[in-house]
Parts: sequence; structure tokens; C-alpha cells
Amino acid sequence: MIVSTGLKGVIWVGCKSCPDNVGVDTPSRVTTYVNRNCSDIKVAVRTDIQEHPDIIILDISIADFSFLVINLYNDSNNSVIPALMNAKLPDLPTCITGDFNLHHDMWSAGDSAPSHSGKAEDLVDWMTLNGFTLLNQKGEVTFTHQKQTSVLDLTWLNDKALMDDQFQNWQIREDLDIGSDHLPVTWEVDLDGFRPPDQEEGIFNFKEEHEEAWIAALSTIMPTHVPLSYLDDTDISKLDLNIVITGFMDTLSEATSWTIPHKKFSAKANPWWTDELKTALQRIRKLRLELKQERAHHGQHSEETLSKYHKANNFFKHLVKAAKKKWAMDFASTVELDKVWKLTNWFKGVRWHTSPPIKKPSGEMATTTEDKCLLFRDTFFPPPAILPDTFHSDFSIPHETTRQFTDVTDHEIDTAIRDTSNTSAPSFSKVPYRAIKWAWASHRYPGINSSYVQTRV
Repeated sequence: MIVSTGLKGVIWVGCKSCPDNVGVDTPSRVTTYVNRNCSDIKVAVRTDIQEHPDIIILDISIADFSFLVINLYNDSNNSVIPALMNAKLPDLPTCITGDFNLHHDMWSAGDSAPSHSGKAEDLVDWMTLNGFTLLNQKGEVTFTHQKQTSVLDLTWLNDKALMDDQFQNWQIREDLDIGSDHLPVTWEVDLDGFRPPDQEEGIFNFKEEHEEAWIAALSTIMPTHVPLSYLDDTDISKLDLNIVITGFMDTLSEATSWTIPHKKFSAKANPWWTDELKTALQRIRKLRLELKQERAHHGQHSEETLSKYHKANNFFKHLVKAAKKKWAMDFASTVELDKVWKLTNWFKGVRWHTSPPIKKPSGEMATTTEDKCLLFRDTFFPPPAILPDTFHSDFSIPHETTRQFTDVTDHEIDTAIRDTSNTSAPSFSKVPYRAIKWAWASHRYPGINSSYVQTRV
């Protein structure tokens, strides 16, 4: 079960890789993937609401808007339904989604669907009582396994989520199918009114071919932000130094916005993806469509088409493994010797580890990152005790003379900048170290043609 939202790539994946018996040592069967480029979106795992290996409750917030997404997997023992019903949900827009593994007349397909169980009836009663509405269309298949088809993957919204029509465009996406028994289900959250405007365009895509244009823009823009008289002043005051620093940072940002394109994100941006994989995936989707059409016209699908579908699915998985291995070996064979240890980052990955809620001394729970930071600060670094007013300073005594400022040579600056990494995260201004190196190069080797930006001034 895959649920994808319109939050620039926030994705939840429900996984069924564990045995049906749920015990203390059972690993979680639901996981969450959050795009690291969604810097304006904050995600907190709310285990204080309910802690269960088959339920994950996410509190997602942007600016002043927050909502809950509850992703679950209900196994054949229906162990997750009582846990969901016992959860005390906060008064927030809430979406409950996942593989419910239940049949009911409200969503099951036709007369041939299995009769609903008591657990399914209890679920419907609880959802109705708590103001949840089912988004699935009755009979629209979400699960296909051999000759069996059914509706197992459900999405529910409460009244608050439906009120402002921010959860939109729920649909089953056969075009995103990659051979799983469960069809992908997607929906979107409209946050245009809550997303800060300076965060919408994403990060900049710095490449070496942009260097000349960027330096030219820097040279042209610099005088408009930093008065040249400040740069020639050898005895600059602290106030003037702050003006120079602020102006220089504004220059970097403006030169970047003029000349550097924004990085475009793609769900299919896999370096190992090949045309052969694309053709194999298209064959899988075509055969799945044929199976669907056969069931619609004849009530069942043919054994021949089903066999072709399974063979195409297995062939695609084989191709994926081979393509990933080939790309990895080709990349490893061309890596520079001094960067060979960076290959270990492949299996480490870059992950977000969200800590669970922490109980405050008052008994309340700290769920947001800010609340947790304040709690840790006050616990480990409490404010110092107030000392009795017995110490008096004599400010008439002059302080010792401070040390003279030592000039920094070009060689020292060059050495410090050269050791910085071009792959490190950019600052709040979104200007990475690569741009700082370009700016330093323009200082050391002036004279680059600035005709590129003459029309912009």
C-alpha cells in the first residue's frame, strides 16, 4: 500500500513483510519516507497517541497548519482495529489510510465479494461515530493476487479534513504500478496558502558551467550592495563591517537567483533506470490492463494472460537487480582513489531519525522538535542559580589593551576555502561552498567578462 501526497514527495509505504502474530519483538510493518528537500514541512511521530507495530501516526505541520496521517496494516488476526479504536485522536484534520484487510458492503465489489466480518462492522461503526468518511468508490479494486481481486486498501477522512477541501484528488494509480499485489493509491494536500513563498522553488542546481555567468553577476551586483569605500577602508568599524557582511550575503543570493536554475525533482530520477526497464514496466501495466478487461467482460481472466503477467513481473524484478548492480559497478570503477571511502554512503543512506514524544515533568508530552529541544535544554542546562548581590565591579578601572588584529593572508583564506566540500548542505541563503569558491576565484583572478548581466542592471 503506497500513499503519496502533494507535499513535494512525502511518501508513506505500508509493508507486509512480517508474520501475522504481533508480539513484543515484532518489527514495525509500516514505514514512512520523507523527502529531505521538504525543509518547510515538519513531521513528528505521535507514539503518545498510540504505539503499535502496525500503526504509525504522523503529525505533519507547515506554518500554522497541522494534520494527522495514520498509516496502518491490519493483519489476518485483525489486531490493529482494537488499537485504532482505543486511540484518543486530537482535534485535527485526520487521514486514516492503509491495508485494512477487511470486506464490507460499503466498499467491496459486487455480490461475489466475501461477506463482511464483525471486525469490519465494528470499524464502520467507529468511523461513522467519529465523523470519518470513506474516499474509496464501492467496488474499485485495489488488490489483485492470482485469480483473486478485492478492495483492501482504504482511505478515510474526518470532518475537519473534509471541511476546507484541502485533501484532494484521491485515486488509484495503475500507471504507477510496478508489479505489487496492491495498486498504488495517491492523494494530495493543498498547502499553497500555508507554504512560505521563499521555500516553494527548492534548492539551486550549481554546476561548473554556471561559474562564469555567476561571477559576472557577482561583479555587477556587488557595488549596489557593498559601497566600495568600505572595501578600501583598512580601519573599518564593527557597524560598517556588519553592513559589508550583510551586503555580501545579499549579493551572493541575488547573483544566484539571476544565473543558477532551480533543481527539478523527479519521481523517476534513478541513475540506474534504463530504456529496457521502461519497456518491461510498460509490458506489466499492459498485461494488468488486459486482466482487468477480461474480468470485466468474462467474469474471470484467462490462465494464459495471468501466466504472461507473472512472467513479465519476475522478468522486471530480475532486470532491476541487474541494472542496479551494473550501475554500481560502473560507478565504483570510475571513482577517484581519494574518495573511495565515500562509496560506503550507499548502504548507510541519509535518514531522518525522528525521536518519539518525551514526557515533561508536568506529565504533558513534548511532540514537536522545538518542545523537545527546550525540554532537553532546561533538563541538562538549567539556568544558573541567582547569586546574592555581594559582588561589585569597579568599572572605573581600565581594561587591559586587547591584542592587535593579525592580518589574514590570501594563502590562508585560499587554504581554508579549498578544504570545504562542494557536496555539503547550503546555508539558509541556499548558497553552497561552491559559490564561495567562485567568489574567491573572482577576487584572486579578476577580469571575467560581465556582459552576461549587463541587460539586468
